Amino acid sequence: MPFVQDEDEIIRVGEEIGMRNVPPSWGPEEYKDIESINFFKKYAEMYPNDPEQQAYAKKVMQRKARDSARTPVQWNDSTHADFTSSNSKPWMRLNDDYKDVNVATQVSGPNASNSVHAF
Repeated sequence: MPFVQDEDEIIRVGEEIGMRNVPPSWGPEEYKDIESINFFKKYAEMYPNDPEQQAYAKKVMQRKARDSARTPVQWNDSTHADFTSSNSKPWMRLNDDYKDVNVATQVSGPNASNSVHAF
């Protein structure tokens, strides 16, 4: 959902192509945000033998981590979504839906008219 402030629309990186947040299936090891990592480590230390509390910490991490806004832009369905060359590795994992949700699909795919924002 775009934010409006003083009549200016603000679109977060990736929203214009329908990129989603980090999925709940990702484990804590996938996150790069230091605050999120420290939060999960602290929770794991506080509740080392409590899977329910650790699952809660993972859920909080998924909702509040800044990493959802930091996943690589999904340009197309090629290796690494063309964010970087195929012989290198992006700094963070791509969302698993990058083959379907990417700029190339939004511009020229069969459902291009259904893009979140018109180009």
